[in-house]
Amino acid sequence: MNFHVITSLAGFLLLAQVCIGESVAPPIQQRTVEGLVARITPNLKDKFIIAIVPGEDGDYFNMESTDEGKVKITASDGVAASSAYHLYLREYLHSQVSWTDENLDFARSVE
Repeated sequence: MNFHVITSLAGFLLLAQVCIGESVAPPIQQRTVEGLVARITPNLKDKFIIAIVPGEDGDYFNMESTDEGKVKITASDGVAASSAYHLYLREYLHSQVSWTDENLDFARSVE
């Protein structure tokens, strides 16, 4: 299986659980997003810290740099954390991943 199929399957399973009304525990969502980061950018997987902290006011995410030079993504759920990761790739590293293409030649370093 290639990473697109695995990523799609993981995303579909999370979506299916949400649609049928089952909540997915934050640690499972965190591991899922960490797996996504490791599959898409294996050389940068140790540069990201993912934290799922459900909020009462809807979906959110926050990105910040740590003193250790890592990017900490705090989000309400796995979908929001994945969106933050995608935004970071696109806006800060000038890279992209889509269903049909990927550009992972990083113009900047992770900080």
